[in-house]
Amino acid sequence: MLLAAVTAVVVAAITFVLVAAWTTSVPTGALLALLLLAGSCYALTWLLGRKLSRRSRRLLAGGTTVAVVATVTLLAAATVFRPAAHPYVAASPTAATRYWDLPNGTRIAYTRTAAAATAPAGRSPVVFLHGGPGVPGEPGGAVLSGPDGLPQAGFDVYVYDQAGSGLSTRRDDARDYTVQRHVDDLEAIRRQIGADKMILIGHSWGSTLAAAYVATHPDRVEKVVYEAPGGLTGEIAPLAPGADERRTPRQRQIEPALISPRVITAFLLGGRNPEAARQLMPDREADGLNSALFPASPSPVCDPAAEVPTPPGTGFWTNVATNNSLRSWDPRPALRTNRTPALVIRPECDYISWETTRSYREAMPQATLVYLRDAGHVVQLDKPAELLDIVRAFLLDRPLPLPAYTGQEPPR
Repeated sequence: MLLAAVTAVVVAAITFVLVAAWTTSVPTGALLALLLLAGSCYALTWLLGRKLSRRSRRLLAGGTTVAVVATVTLLAAATVFRPAAHPYVAASPTAATRYWDLPNGTRIAYTRTAAAATAPAGRSPVVFLHGGPGVPGEPGGAVLSGPDGLPQAGFDVYVYDQAGSGLSTRRDDARDYTVQRHVDDLEAIRRQIGADKMILIGHSWGSTLAAAYVATHPDRVEKVVYEAPGGLTGEIAPLAPGADERRTPRQRQIEPALISPRVITAFLLGGRNPEAARQLMPDREADGLNSALFPASPSPVCDPAAEVPTPPGTGFWTNVATNNSLRSWDPRPALRTNRTPALVIRPECDYISWETTRSYREAMPQATLVYLRDAGHVVQLDKPAELLDIVRAFLLDRPLPLPAYTGQEPPR
């Protein structure tokens, strides 16, 4: 009878995931799974009890089915369908926070640091694209727009929270978090700013978004900076050799402590239908899980033991769904003939593979790659002044403070 019960539970679980993913209805999936569980458990028990009398087989099959369905229902209610309380590091507006209401329905939170009055006028605005997807609040925007930053050189600097993170819109349907929708948001932002062209500075996934925008709107970008870039194409960017080994014992304990039947189910659903997964695990809970998982990532600085605060306002479902949409995205054919000047910054301690960084240099004919030693994936945490010097020189057409690196293998 145990074999019948286990088989029925497995079939029901698979049914729940498939139905919920297909219909975007968790209740429908749960109901059909229970019905299938009851039917398959009864049928299997009936077959296995064929040596018994007809009355005994009915009693055995009925009793086993009731027991299995009741047990599974209680276990599912206590695990898969029981919300978890993950502490969420929320984003808070400041006096400088403003909002764009885009024509496509997206509400975007942003800050603008105006060019200094004493600086040359008429430069294209700088737009900083944070990583993730769904990790706003990175220090890069603050470094670039700070007292000694790009506004002093005559650049307006815009830093915004991409949809699904920070203070910006959480979309009604998680399936609407796509690369194309992020590109559309950025184009709508350009129109809101009223700029003919923008200068894009992308960090990590922000570089992926910048490349996608350059490929889609090649005439709207004056220059582009790829800082510690994430994957250029639909393939997940592999880790650099040794990156996982640099995680501390404390970091390695975080993920196993957070894994549960509910989290596993949400991940399984998220890979097929992010909206069905969001119905199971709503934004607030999922974003809290994202905050809790962040410290388990490889260190974003060169010192793996350094404590790095969790960025506020991270968005879980924009990360999952946007990465899903990346599977069919490849901007390289459009970038091969694009003459936009591009700067690729490779930090020495980046946990993303060297081949990923090099692919940006190889994708654009006007790309220059520089190698910054003693800096991690979030360059501005280790080398804020050096990052600013490199970017400022590039934007002002001055000699770069670091030589261009043209090798196929990373420097030794």
